[in-house]
Amino acid sequence: MIQAVQENRGNYGFVIDNKIIANTDKFTINGKGKIIEKDKNKLIISAMSIIYQVTSKSSICLKQATAYEETVTQQWQISYKEKSGAGFFLTIDMLEKPATNLSDMKPSYALFDIINEAMQTIVVSFNRFNQLVMVENQKDIIAAWKKSKQKIIDKFGEEKAVRKVLDETEFNYYNFSVNILERSIPYCMLLASLCEAIEYQMDFRSILNEDDNVKVKVSRSPISMLENGKVHYYLKGSGKLGHLSKLEEKYTQNILPFLPDTAFEYLYQMQTDYTFAGERSLFFERAVTRITEQASQDYVYCNQTIIEQIEPTEKEERCG
Repeated sequence: MIQAVQENRGNYGFVIDNKIIANTDKFTINGKGKIIEKDKNKLIISAMSIIYQVTSKSSICLKQATAYEETVTQQWQISYKEKSGAGFFLTIDMLEKPATNLSDMKPSYALFDIINEAMQTIVVSFNRFNQLVMVENQKDIIAAWKKSKQKIIDKFGEEKAVRKVLDETEFNYYNFSVNILERSIPYCMLLASLCEAIEYQMDFRSILNEDDNVKVKVSRSPISMLENGKVHYYLKGSGKLGHLSKLEEKYTQNILPFLPDTAFEYLYQMQTDYTFAGERSLFFERAVTRITEQASQDYVYCNQTIIEQIEPTEKEERCG
């Protein structure tokens, strides 16, 4: 869950012909997702739809040697639309489903493909303070999941392993909310960039301790201007595991025999770096998250997730 503690910035604006227009109340957005300025006879239009490539690389290292490594890629289209009154809607369309580079994992991803069908399109809303409010199309997601569930049963049967996946997925879909969505690192990266808090509380699933969560508290850095005119800031923090004693017990029984004299020392660290094209750009050009979860200095899980634009953000035209 992303929890706003303090806000420190005003409303987003847009850069048009190098002129910063900071007050979004001057704009409306039509059904095609384009901004139309209302206050002047001259019409200014800016497309608000972009495509992101998402690449996530995970590894587990024993004594600094890589024991496991996987890269997963997917592609999103992100669209912005102003709400009547105040706030805005954000639509996330999955153009390409998550795909792995590991051939032995591809049968599992055949199952994940069907599971992910229900998340093909997600619509979330933000209020006038740029705080994430709710998932708008939850009923559509649940209806899509019911169809996907039957496809899974027809294709894979109902053996114990499949049933476990079905039960867990069904719980998440029937309780699909911003809290569930934000447990995914890529979605959390996107949504956090649109909020204005300087401190966040995030919940992620532990990789080293299955079925456990890590509560991560992060802070936002000051915004800095780079030499190339782009804007940069980062989120940085550490996490606490829900059931630390259980992981220590597992480590002692299963890992310590292979890593003698390596004491249990849990650590969870996270940093996300954002780069924006300009001071008033709504969407980032590139975001990189690095996560380290360790049970000891010689037993470490690492993840690097990169989200970057593969098409321009705001293409401007002038009419009238």
